Amino acid sequence: MAEDEEDREGQIINFYKTPNIDWARPFHAKLQGDVAIGDGVARHFLSLVIHKLKHGFAIDVGNSCGAMLFEGQSDHLVPSSKIFMQNDMFIMAGRMIGHAFLHSGPRLTGLSPAVLHVLAGGTPQTATIALEDINDIDVRETIGPLYEVCESNNGNLTTLSVEQRDAINKLAVEMDYSILKETNRCWLLHNLLQDAVFGRIKEQLKQIKQGLKETYVLDLLEARPDAITQVFPSEAEATSSPEVVLDFIQWPQEDDGQEPKKIKEFLMQFISTVSQDKLKQLVKFWVGWEIPMTEMKVEVVDSNNYPRASTCFRTLRLPSHYQTYDDFRQSLEMCLGTSEFGFGLI
Repeated sequence: MAEDEEDREGQIINFYKTPNIDWARPFHAKLQGDVAIGDGVARHFLSLVIHKLKHGFAIDVGNSCGAMLFEGQSDHLVPSSKIFMQNDMFIMAGRMIGHAFLHSGPRLTGLSPAVLHVLAGGTPQTATIALEDINDIDVRETIGPLYEVCESNNGNLTTLSVEQRDAINKLAVEMDYSILKETNRCWLLHNLLQDAVFGRIKEQLKQIKQGLKETYVLDLLEARPDAITQVFPSEAEATSSPEVVLDFIQWPQEDDGQEPKKIKEFLMQFISTVSQDKLKQLVKFWVGWEIPMTEMKVEVVDSNNYPRASTCFRTLRLPSHYQTYDDFRQSLEMCLGTSEFGFGLI
């Protein structure tokens, strides 16, 4: 944990690039330079892996911008540049996804439904592609007017301007299709969407499926395509509600005095009012990853320190010295997110 970000990421990448690992075996992690041990460390590691997979690695793998393996907008993410295929990065991504799933860890959220259709055993030709799945903004803007015409019950090509038709025809010729006509408009749209999305990610998807197969998760998806949303939930499905978090908490005994009662009220107010991102940060600080767990314990301690957490025991230790909610909130927010750099460093 004392190393810089690229060195840490390099170790993670090297681990998941190692061939012939039985990813279903019991998993234990240790943080060099940190005294923490136990299940909380493993949860922290898997959370870090999925976070990097979704938001990008800073390590230089041949791209000056780092390694963004998935790109696009929320719930329409697709695999990114083929440059990462040369390093088997998408095989690595499949292993990461499957490994986290096998150990009940965080999921990779926000993938395009069209991509999920193919990962679950469908074909690109039968996938329903949305305009938002196209990451090339110029191509999306060119196809957009034709998409609206074909989606409209009474749309026709007369609604397109001369400039729009010229742009669509130019794109069609570049992709080796015939120019736009009234009789082929929806056929042409289907093929333009296919090329704009799957024409550039077919090989990446093959690598991801190879990594998933090595973790046995692909076998599950092929046998139960309906399980795809369990492996790859949407952003909304991965949301943690305040009610769920509060329901999982084991509170101090009511007869422990006024201080624990006051701190309990502060924490309940924090959970009920903060943003979704901060709520996930709290849960991660508490148990090691963003997924609420049963028996999340709260202890109120006589201390002037900041809040601390024992992730292995799912225990949040809150000092009793706070007199106002604002002081409590500011102190707790200072601690959130620090688990990326180790445990107990504040």
